[in-house]
Amino acid sequence: MQDKPESGHALLRAAELLRGLNHARPAGLISVQRTLDGQLLALLDTAGKRVYTTRPLDQLVELLASGVGVLSELDPAQQGPSQRGVNLADESLHQLNWLIGARLGRDAGLAPWLDPMQTYRLLRWPDFGEIGSDPEGAELCKVIERHELGIATIVDTVQLAQHRVFGLLNSLSLCGVLATGPAQQPTALPVKTPRRTKRVPQADGWLARLRQRLRWR
Repeated sequence: MQDKPESGHALLRAAELLRGLNHARPAGLISVQRTLDGQLLALLDTAGKRVYTTRPLDQLVELLASGVGVLSELDPAQQGPSQRGVNLADESLHQLNWLIGARLGRDAGLAPWLDPMQTYRLLRWPDFGEIGSDPEGAELCKVIERHELGIATIVDTVQLAQHRVFGLLNSLSLCGVLATGPAQQPTALPVKTPRRTKRVPQADGWLARLRQRLRWR
């Protein structure tokens, strides 16, 4: 278990960068590249909330946690990472955020931008149609959807391990649906059919312009 602290530090750096860029205006593009040789692992579109990835999302999180993959913001004025014949699957950024938050809770605990002495409430329901099924996460959302609660109270109410509650709060925060302050009535999002993983088509438009800008060959 010696790799836990290193895993927590590496994933925390990725989570903090992703959180900052998710809230940046205008939202930008983020690359995930292999540290050793700069090979492109994924491209994150924070405006469209999509991830174009060469790996399943759980594997991508593992690469970020181990430090094998690193996040970096793409400067439109500079050449981006170049790939030949790359096949990118279209995935949800909401799901990636959820997985990163859960893994961070397990490896490092509560994200440092969350105060353990603060109370929390749900700003609005996360999109479980994009994230995927998480009954424990849904139960926690029910608990804090109308009441502003401290972490100890949340743990006692949902009867989950503390690291699991930390992970869920991390995930809700990374998805932009966790808030503090007087409780309000959040609106539950309708459950949508999860998207199927698909290969990004060779099409004109946004992706074609993106590939041209990144000089993918």
